[in-house]
Amino acid sequence: VNFQGYGIDAAIYFDEQMPEKLWSKELMSEEIIPVCTQTYAEQFNLFEKPANLVNATLLHDNQAWDYNSHHDEWTLWAKQNGITDIDAIPSISFDRSDLAVSAAMHNAGVAIGRLSLVEKRLKSGELITPFRNQTLQCKQKYYVVTANEKHSRKLELFINWLIEQISITRI
Repeated sequence: VNFQGYGIDAAIYFDEQMPEKLWSKELMSEEIIPVCTQTYAEQFNLFEKPANLVNATLLHDNQAWDYNSHHDEWTLWAKQNGITDIDAIPSISFDRSDLAVSAAMHNAGVAIGRLSLVEKRLKSGELITPFRNQTLQCKQKYYVVTANEKHSRKLELFINWLIEQISITRI
């Protein structure tokens, strides 16, 4: 993140470790989960059948974190769930996870979603997870990051507000 060149006061960072040479504070952990529409799950007979993903299209964030190699989130999830040769399954990659989720909402495939970012859509029924109890705890976490330790009063208030909002929504 180029704080100086773009006039950025703070950023949310998602990775396995806090970024070096920047002030950062851990915000929360994350889980990943496959999501799609009810229609898509029915069309590809996915309910409680992860092996049927071979006939579907996988949607994923191509740059989920630093040092990510193409579809690492799907690879990690598949390994936990006994799915081999994930590379042979047709896939579409995006440069942001929200775009993969949006594509899933339009019946383009099954996205690997970050639970905190898809929870509302799961609760509303816009998206479903075709496999119960198939979340995977990520090594990556969310961090709030600033250029240095000294924060203006406004920035300090914002960081505290952000932490408070996360604690309210994660209860």
